[in-house]
Amino acid sequence: MKQYLLAGLFCAATLAMAASPAPTSRKLANGVTMTEHSGVKRIHFTDDRGSNKIQLKHAAKAAAVASRAAEELSLFESFEGWDGSSNDWTPEGWTVESKTGIDRSYGWTPSGSVYEIVPSDGRVMYGVNYSALQQDEWLISPAVTIEDGEELAYHVYLSPFYIFSIDNIDWDNMVYDGDKIVAETLQVLAKPEGGDWELLRDFANDYKDKSIDELLDLEFTGLQKRSEDLSAYVGKTVQFAFRVVGADGNTICIDEISVGLPSLDNVSYIEPASTLYWGLTREENFSGLMADIAIHPVFEPITWYNNSSEDNAVYTWTYTDPITGREAHSDNAEELTLTFVPDYSTDEFKRNNFFRPPMLTATAPKATPASYMPGHVYMQAGGKAERTLEDGSEFEASLLSFAYNTDGFAPLMVDEQTIGDYALPVFGYNVNSDRFWLNYSIKNPDDVIEGNFAHLEGLANLLMPTAAPLVVNGVTVYGFGKIADDAKFAATIYGVNEEMSRDFESLTVIATDTIMGSEVLGLDKGIRASLCFPFDFDESVVVKATDKHPAYFVFFSGFRSDKVDFFAPYQSMPSGESYVLGYILNEIRLNGHGTFRGDDPYYNLKPMTYYANGDYYDPAGAFAIGLEAEYPWLTTDCEGLELGADDAEAVAMLGSYYDGSKLSVEVPEGLSATVAGRYDECKLTVSRAGSNAVDGVVKVSGPGVEVTIPVKAVQSGISEIIAGGNGAAEIYDLSGRRVNCSAKGIVIVKGADGNVSKSLLK
Repeated sequence: MKQYLLAGLFCAATLAMAASPAPTSRKLANGVTMTEHSGVKRIHFTDDRGSNKIQLKHAAKAAAVASRAAEELSLFESFEGWDGSSNDWTPEGWTVESKTGIDRSYGWTPSGSVYEIVPSDGRVMYGVNYSALQQDEWLISPAVTIEDGEELAYHVYLSPFYIFSIDNIDWDNMVYDGDKIVAETLQVLAKPEGGDWELLRDFANDYKDKSIDELLDLEFTGLQKRSEDLSAYVGKTVQFAFRVVGADGNTICIDEISVGLPSLDNVSYIEPASTLYWGLTREENFSGLMADIAIHPVFEPITWYNNSSEDNAVYTWTYTDPITGREAHSDNAEELTLTFVPDYSTDEFKRNNFFRPPMLTATAPKATPASYMPGHVYMQAGGKAERTLEDGSEFEASLLSFAYNTDGFAPLMVDEQTIGDYALPVFGYNVNSDRFWLNYSIKNPDDVIEGNFAHLEGLANLLMPTAAPLVVNGVTVYGFGKIADDAKFAATIYGVNEEMSRDFESLTVIATDTIMGSEVLGLDKGIRASLCFPFDFDESVVVKATDKHPAYFVFFSGFRSDKVDFFAPYQSMPSGESYVLGYILNEIRLNGHGTFRGDDPYYNLKPMTYYANGDYYDPAGAFAIGLEAEYPWLTTDCEGLELGADDAEAVAMLGSYYDGSKLSVEVPEGLSATVAGRYDECKLTVSRAGSNAVDGVVKVSGPGVEVTIPVKAVQSGISEIIAGGNGAAEIYDLSGRRVNCSAKGIVIVKGADGNVSKSLLK
């Protein structure tokens, strides 16, 4: 069966939900400011000059694992051996040198995510923080012999703009005053055995002919892949070095260094649309696990779709067989479909039926094979997000539409120069929000007609379940802000009609709840802080794909209120292709702007896009709207129960997510039944309540689940008689002793006709 090493992955950690530390800033010119946040520099403009005007205050998505098979490579280092604490750690076989003797904290050191920068592989990368002091920092690889066709590949973060000095810029005209001066650059070098260091790439040369506008347009927030040709070194033993040289540049990071045949970089797959993830606890200081876990139903097929774009590649899926728990493979190039079932082999698997996510591997001639797995480390089949942690405490979480460790978890705020708000909660509310969304709708801030408006009224996640039941008991929304005790908020699940219409008027209310601000869990409602909004439905509701409702929206509203000083929802910020899950609801009236609605206000439900400083933005994420939910099941192998004339009861074994105490039973007249136990020890016991024949069904049900079992009971051989009333010749007890007619209970009666039968004497 499945054997997993779980130690260390299931530690609960309080998430850093408080506001990020304010960046330090320095005015460079009128309308131009440079900020520094966690060692990363950014340029901000407060007028129409230049590019890079929108600064997203969020943690960018951590890249999903897209690894090349290490055994196929001559060299591979992804820095995952770091213990997470020692800044002096250096990978085995590598060396770090500082030619200027600067403190190691400004040399090559390991780290996790830094502000918006995340590793390209795993959770660790190597980097150099910029310094005003002169730096000459070397990261040197072990020696490796180069084979024909191999290349040096690596993922790097650097800022092209900050390679060059910003001290000689004419900001009014956005040009350099004189020649570009290299401030700090990254060089890649090779050293053949017995030879000297030879320059393979100097990033200053890559960008020396770019204008300021072009350099700013090239600024990026993630690591980018680069590669170097090694044909001149075939057959030679070579070391490689990554050298940061200069002063007062910007932070530089590197990850996933390899020597081998060119990799297949475009390998990935799309998760099933129904995928949910373990989320956060429902408490003031909400927390979550340090490992992402997806959750899927049981007894319902789910499908992963190949999203790769490598020509001439052969694809293979590797996965854990849901039945046997053993490794299995599929060569279907398009998709992988699995149906999970409960695992009763251990008490641990009964509660948490974990599987590794599938791995998709691509192979092609003259290329290093590439494999893709998503960022979450486990999938759970059935049940809910709950687990006993290593310290013995119980962890229970909501279900989110995204994996917060992988896809980021933060509020989205923008610098909106038209309004003059440099921390506007774009999908939330503050004093400038209504004007922001009116500007979004009319595009020209000066073209405002009295009586027109565009309000952001609600947030929603699109839920696309399978036909398996998802039982939802409530909703938990995670946000950041400052609210009053008498503010009123609502969470509502709406069913989408069979046409999948986004017309708000076409949605059907499935469940709803409201709470007051005083019921919101927050660190301190007197200041802006993390907020946890707990909603509980009066009754559990079952959400599943049907002809009537193939999908659902989970809505949150009430934040647009004079009782709310500031509100920003936490959300994901994924990159790459994904389902559009986050939606916003605007109420709009645009009389005089050519709208077909005329004077009538209307609702517009659309994906979470926004417009600011002349550009459209599409975060393509989801909001942190959690479901208090579970995937139950109820099964039986029993094809029917029979009670013979002498049988007092019959038993059927069930497989049940719920304990028997949470299940109800309906039986035909003349029978009674009880259910006890859980998982594979759940037992249905049907008993006689009379002596008549019965032919019907027993129905066992719980929230979202139901089984029916045919049942037959023949007429009991024990008939009811009144003492002395049936013309009996002789009456005996069950031991064969003759008794008189005043006896009570079950007796043997010998009638006057000589027939013998069991009877109940009353």
